[in-house]
Amino acid sequence: MPQECVANKSWTRPSSIGMQAVVVGAGIAGIAAARVLADWFETVILLERDPLPDAPTYRTGTPQARHPHVLLLSLDNDFMRAGAVPLQVNQDLREELPDGRPIPQRDLGLTCFALTRPRIEYALRQRLAEQPNIIVQDSTRVVEVLAEPSGRRIKAVRCEDVKYNRSQIVPADLVVDASGRGQLTVTFLKSTGRPFQQTEIDIDIKYSTAVLDVPDDVSRDWKAVVTHNKAPHLSRRAVLLPIEGNRWLMTALGYRDDHPPRNGTRFCPSCSTSRRARFTTRSAKSVRRTTWCALAFRRVFGGVSSACRTFRIICFRSETQSPASIRPTVRA
Repeated sequence: MPQECVANKSWTRPSSIGMQAVVVGAGIAGIAAARVLADWFETVILLERDPLPDAPTYRTGTPQARHPHVLLLSLDNDFMRAGAVPLQVNQDLREELPDGRPIPQRDLGLTCFALTRPRIEYALRQRLAEQPNIIVQDSTRVVEVLAEPSGRRIKAVRCEDVKYNRSQIVPADLVVDASGRGQLTVTFLKSTGRPFQQTEIDIDIKYSTAVLDVPDDVSRDWKAVVTHNKAPHLSRRAVLLPIEGNRWLMTALGYRDDHPPRNGTRFCPSCSTSRRARFTTRSAKSVRRTTWCALAFRRVFGGVSSACRTFRIICFRSETQSPASIRPTVRA
């Protein structure tokens, strides 16, 4: 259902190039696109298939949200209110070479923030609500992008309410496909007879992530750790990041035949093959203090893998084994 925007009476639009823009997908890319377009269109409609919660929780449309992300954006006060952990670059990072030697830690005068993706998205949605000309409509599936009879211009999108399957036509002078799948764009290009080229890249990366309680006796010399692989013998590497709630987000990844395991009982022994990083032992102790139980993971990752979960710790797994990227390129 449409979410009300919070009016900001002091805000004025610098200029306008169109009446209405539509953004498909309320992830980080869609939120950023909607905010930029709000300065140039009378109205911006942000359509999202998932119900958008009134709290920072995981949702179906972002299956990889439980793994680490890097966002080149910082809203310091917003992220701190969301529980982010501030990191001084590179003072708070212990970065280990394949032979175990650490790279010297120096303060580069930059601050970044570590927190989970649901809290990042929630903070960005709250900031987006300050724009009076942006309307967020969740639980809405965009079915197709509609063109004028000539096929030269976009005129609207056709969407459906996911609960009642009621169809709706939303006029648009501009449509941004930030759904993360690209199928809307491909279908539109085919329907209007535009030639395009699809590029498939097989990268075969798999990674597993665990959420750990931070031990009381953890070293205070660092907040985050990165351990590099020993190429070409091993591709396995690992990263440990602090997140809200005095927890760690630990991820191991590998290429081709050097993949991390699917379950929690073998996760930390797997990390030790990355390299004998100092954090591995402490993390393994934290895992061993936790009782693991099996949990079906198909509802999150579509049957790709499985996960183990209890109240205190969660292990997630994802992979990109076949065509990982399909980018339609329009030819003039």
